[in-house]
Amino acid sequence: MILYHYTAPQHLAGIAKHGLTVGDVPTDLRRYKGRVGVWLTTSPEATGHGLAGSSISKRRYRLTVDVPPSAVVKWAEWAPGNVTPETFENLKRCAGSDGPSQWETWFVCFGVVRPAAIVACRDMLTGLDVEDWATTGPAVMAVPAWRREAWHRGLSKHHARSMRMLKARGVEMLI
Repeated sequence: MILYHYTAPQHLAGIAKHGLTVGDVPTDLRRYKGRVGVWLTTSPEATGHGLAGSSISKRRYRLTVDVPPSAVVKWAEWAPGNVTPETFENLKRCAGSDGPSQWETWFVCFGVVRPAAIVACRDMLTGLDVEDWATTGPAVMAVPAWRREAWHRGLSKHHARSMRMLKARGVEMLI
């Protein structure tokens, strides 16, 4: 099954080494709960996935992955029994913050997408395929598969701490 994953230049070297290992799949935004999973999509376009507004360009590179259908689940089918209704609606709405919402194209892999499953990389800025994508961009610390859960716990704590700080400053975040 051919799917796409969008990512920033900083992540390419780590992905080449370990594969697609981490991602946050929120299950309850209000309680900062979620699961470790890799977001994938059938959409060849980087917009409509809620990736804009980050400090890094998560829409810069499109990785094409070839995974068995049994390795992924369609988010729209998985979410209703695993995600709070509030979180479900918020993720759908946020997806459309940078173009027509593409949430119906989303898949999640709750395992690891190995480097060998990545069959192509496209620079979305130039529209050209990148043959040497593993050496493109600055290398930052990557998350190996065995560190996935620890990475996610740290991310959840960081989100909760940030939200408490904003609330203490009188900034109310709409969830």
